[in-house]
Amino acid sequence: MNKIKKRHHYLPEFYLRGFADPSSSYLWMYQKHCKSVKPISPHNAAVITFYYSFKNEIGQLDHDTIENMMADIEGISAPIFKKIENKEKLTEDERRTFSLFLALIRIRVPNFRENIENSGAEVIKIIMKDMAANEEKFQSVLETYKEHTGEEVTIPIKELREFALNDSRYKIKVKPIL
Repeated sequence: MNKIKKRHHYLPEFYLRGFADPSSSYLWMYQKHCKSVKPISPHNAAVITFYYSFKNEIGQLDHDTIENMMADIEGISAPIFKKIENKEKLTEDERRTFSLFLALIRIRVPNFRENIENSGAEVIKIIMKDMAANEEKFQSVLETYKEHTGEEVTIPIKELREFALNDSRYKIKVKPIL
């Protein structure tokens, strides 16, 4: 049985090693929350437990698929970095791989994920407010909900609509693992 990979790097270790202090092999990490700087190894930097985990189509948590995909891309990208360091010419395939690596570096960091989650939450609020603005449409949504779940909403429709329309009363949080 394969061991579950818990430690998911959002920046690859080989990439981080390129920024390490040559005298110590450590990075100097700025901790924004406490405004301090501390040395950290590339192995322990930019890592979050189960960062790439998601529920698969049968509802089970998948901890490895995306992590393995990232590891594969990193594995073929690392030698390309060496070629760049050595000022060697890249092939077309290597340039495509390097472009993919750069694109992934941009979108796999926590800030990008947070921005996507916040945007998703805002879209949900807009949709909720749009549905609640039209009493007939809102009633239809509640009826569809009952058909799909078998559950009836017991809150009076007027009260529920007022709640949905006043988005200062609630916060929507979108997370990749639900």
